[in-house]
Amino acid sequence: MWKVTLSTPSTDEKELKALVEETKNLAAEKYEDVSSIWVNIKTEDSVANTYAATAKVALDEKGKATTGLDELGVFEFNYNVGETHETTAADLPQSNVDYTADDILKAFQDAGLSAIEPRDNSHNCVKLECTKLITSEDVSIYKWPSVEKAQEVSAKKFGDAQVGTIIIRMNNKELDIQKYIDVMNNVVNK
Repeated sequence: MWKVTLSTPSTDEKELKALVEETKNLAAEKYEDVSSIWVNIKTEDSVANTYAATAKVALDEKGKATTGLDELGVFEFNYNVGETHETTAADLPQSNVDYTADDILKAFQDAGLSAIEPRDNSHNCVKLECTKLITSEDVSIYKWPSVEKAQEVSAKKFGDAQVGTIIIRMNNKELDIQKYIDVMNNVVNK
């Protein structure tokens, strides 16, 4: 997986799309396997965690699982110039439970469960209405503002398992999800 942040003085949508396409072409020229690409484009006036455009593309089946996209090789492109973005933790809905998505990740790691290359993708929570999102090559951990919200989202077939305010999505379907669920139960129900 590639996660790329580009900076440009341009806010022209066509030029930003061309930057995204060029990133895809660079990945194709690499000798290593790249399953997905996430591109954030900042402009000179961008503030922290706000982007003129964002895009993601899946290049293989693993990339489809990681990005949530249905098609291979087709970018999902979001042009954001002129929009207001609330992407700081303070702007996101918060829950009142004693555990966090970070606690779940640490518990997975402490139990020897795979969570390769974890990264904070909470900027996506503005659209999803989650509180925190940690993504890894193996599992994504979504924290919701309440158990009720997590149950509502889970009922829409989002993710693979829900415990308390946490929903996980297995990006590596070869892993034993029950082991992850057991660890989540230990953290949530302690």
